[in-house]
Amino acid sequence: MTIKYQKGSIHNTVRGEIEILEYIPGKRINGKKIHPRVIIKFLKTGTVSNIMTTAIATGHFSDNREPTVYGVGYLGSDIIIPKRGEYIRRVYDLWANMLRRAYKEYKDCSVDKRWHNFTNFLNTIVDVEGYELWENKENVHLDKDNFGKRIYSLETCKFIPASENIRKGLSSRWSKANDLTLR
Repeated sequence: MTIKYQKGSIHNTVRGEIEILEYIPGKRINGKKIHPRVIIKFLKTGTVSNIMTTAIATGHFSDNREPTVYGVGYLGSDIIIPKRGEYIRRVYDLWANMLRRAYKEYKDCSVDKRWHNFTNFLNTIVDVEGYELWENKENVHLDKDNFGKRIYSLETCKFIPASENIRKGLSSRWSKANDLTLR
């Protein structure tokens, strides 16, 4: 009997190229059929997953390290993003908006690569100064400019009152505008 998903074989799927690292045969337990499984590696990102062989043809599997948010952000786990209003969705929106600002709106700004991974962001945002204010739904912004840096990271961010962040932004814009007119 030939096994379609042999160890070492490469397959083009709707989710990208994968390599089979291990084939786990199906079996019957108490009359119930357990489908064969494979350990796969996504060739693009190196992510390793354990999936049923039937998922390969249907595409019912995913690479949790494939950037899907502003070209850099990825979930990093099988976490499900719930509807708006729930805690994980609030953190997801904070994360996605941070990526949008850094990579679509601001110049010379970036996000620490560790925070490209939503699961890492979710697990470390609680350590950012002022997090309790954000968690209590106070009107605060995640600010990256605390140490003269233009990078969002655990080490450079803190939550500050929205009014202070807006004032800082306006002050910075006015000073840049005045520099241009004085030339």
